[in-house]
Amino acid sequence: RLQQHFNKIVFADEAKEYQREGVPVTATSFIDNAPVIAAIETCVLRPLEDESQLKSGSDDGLVAKFLKKQNDILFKPLRGSSSLFGIQHFAGQVIYETQGLVTKNRDAVPEALISLMANSHINGLRELFFAQQQAADGIGARRGRANAGRRLGLARAFTLSLSALANTLEATTPHFIRCIKTNEQSKPHVFQGAYVLTQLRYMGVLQIIEARKRGYARRLLHAAFKKRYYQAIVNGQFFALDDDDNNSTRRQVY
Repeated sequence: RLQQHFNKIVFADEAKEYQREGVPVTATSFIDNAPVIAAIETCVLRPLEDESQLKSGSDDGLVAKFLKKQNDILFKPLRGSSSLFGIQHFAGQVIYETQGLVTKNRDAVPEALISLMANSHINGLRELFFAQQQAADGIGARRGRANAGRRLGLARAFTLSLSALANTLEATTPHFIRCIKTNEQSKPHVFQGAYVLTQLRYMGVLQIIEARKRGYARRLLHAAFKKRYYQAIVNGQFFALDDDDNNSTRRQVY
């Protein structure tokens, strides 16, 4: 999602600004990872959450759900364990293991720990875990099942958290910092050109350079432009710098 936000700001919004200002710039092609995001949310995270909510949910059941949703992005590896599945990310294929994934997504507290905390001599801990122990022991089981049904798994919690972060970013003025590793071993004074180039390509930095070359890499406010280039504008004759009329500056430039 963060890469998608980066693409939208740097490429899509940039193209709209050029069009709005009448700057004749050809569009810059870039890898749009929106299909990958949609596939992960609908074909991976959502089935994982559904399987985790089932009492009989299992890793095998999760793999079966994945197989029903195979497409150009979500696929089953030709070789390897039956618990594997793959995702065609924009930077390449990645193989994932589903063994233990449903249990991890449930993020349930072990019953032994619940029992230990519920019998603690510390009142706060005992009160915090007493209701969970009742549910585990079958006392008030119906209420326990109802609460369990409403419990969010890690996949759903992650999706909601990421959506909230994306909404916050959409409402802000972004400044991007790209961190590049000079070598795979993270050693000082070692530069691996091929490794750096791969990162630049997958991060979209090369496409950014191309887009800025076609447009205007540096943008100055009209007042700042007048202050710096007034001599070229009026043939070396100084004029008042306190005039912030943008139209006046345009007439001087064009």
